[in-house]
Amino acid sequence: AWRGRLGYRLFRNPLVMFGLGPLFAMILGPRIVPRSARPRIRRSVHVTNVSLAVLIGGACLLIGWRDFLLIQAPPALLAGADMFNMGGLLDALMCFDFAKAAIDDEIALMMKRLQRGFEFSDENFALDDIKETGPGGMFIDRPRTYELMKSTMFLSEIADRDARNRWEKLGASDAQARAMKRVREILIADHPSLISPDVDARVRAAFPDLPAGDCVPPKEWAKELQPA
Repeated sequence: AWRGRLGYRLFRNPLVMFGLGPLFAMILGPRIVPRSARPRIRRSVHVTNVSLAVLIGGACLLIGWRDFLLIQAPPALLAGADMFNMGGLLDALMCFDFAKAAIDDEIALMMKRLQRGFEFSDENFALDDIKETGPGGMFIDRPRTYELMKSTMFLSEIADRDARNRWEKLGASDAQARAMKRVREILIADHPSLISPDVDARVRAAFPDLPAGDCVPPKEWAKELQPA
């Protein structure tokens, strides 16, 4: 439908993605109360909205609204531009897929590596290695290559980088199969709780509808991951 195409193009417009989108996601979005929110959550958001209105109004009266925007707008734009909030979600964010979550996690790590940027220095240019290796030489056996490989490049676990013949010999598994293997490794591993039983009991007393949170994967998963 034309409305869907128009909405998609507007959403993908750079002005929306890097201008209005971050402002909405970081400032306006959290201040809107969903219709399905519980009364306690609804009251909490309303109290927070009133408190923020008082604080922002006081700050604008104290330093002026222009100075307030100069201070607050850049962090809001930068923070929103870095947000990655669709990990594992499908069907208009209505369902969750474990394999997609693992794939999205790797994509997010790639984005994080790109955001970190690259350092250009005499040491990183390795001009002495280039001179010693010479035209037509290989850098793979240089100590500096091994030293920088794990910190400079991103080594993927799900995205396959092997040659096709090696990929076929190893089973020709696609990204979804490799992602599910990673998911099973995570879910069958023992993950001790990061909070004490006392804190857990108090949280569950305040929110009685919380799920148990126990992870009981099928027994077949552990058997599949055992070495042959």
